[in-house]
Amino acid sequence: CMAAAAADGSDHTPALARVLRADPSPTARAAAAKALGASGAAAAAVGTAATSAAADLAAALGDVDADVRVAAVIALGELGHAAGEHAGLVAKLIVDVDQKVRAFALETLGSLGVAGHQYIDEVTAALDDEDVEVLALAIGLLGGNPNATSIHADALAAALHSDDASVRTAAARALGSMPALGAAYLELIVSLEASEDEDERAAVSEALLALRFAAASSS
Repeated sequence: CMAAAAADGSDHTPALARVLRADPSPTARAAAAKALGASGAAAAAVGTAATSAAADLAAALGDVDADVRVAAVIALGELGHAAGEHAGLVAKLIVDVDQKVRAFALETLGSLGVAGHQYIDEVTAALDDEDVEVLALAIGLLGGNPNATSIHADALAAALHSDDASVRTAAARALGSMPALGAAYLELIVSLEASEDEDERAAVSEALLALRFAAASSS
């Protein structure tokens, strides 16, 4: 099987790449993407094999089958920084028609580190996504992006008014991770302390602690 091929120490990258490019079965192409991700991650220290796997996986991001796109974008995330040069292609999937593709594209973009930070506009656009999971993931990415400005903080603060607790939770945590910008919304975050949702209360407490500590340290 492909999983075994990826783990036996041999370089099966060319064979897996051929399956990923040309096999008529979406199931086979998705399996090849997963195996390429595994083999590339195992070879990340070597560099060349990981780079080759990343290129093959990036090409599969345009596959007509959503499951193949999902497998490819997840596999790229497993490669981490070795897949950084393909961050732009990953960012384009944030507006994919398939919810799973959009969600995993955001997760992978976050795993690409600095390479993914420049696509903050694409991530911000995902704040209009109707899917709660995608929205929460986009909020989390904005909170961890050093390029975020007061405009992004305003958008995160607006998410604190969401009817969905998971969205409010993500927004509170994101604002807490950017003390310089999040301090302006301290009172709004405080207003969520009485939430009935346990995860939200925990996120609010963490955010308030971080913001108040930052304020005390700068005074």
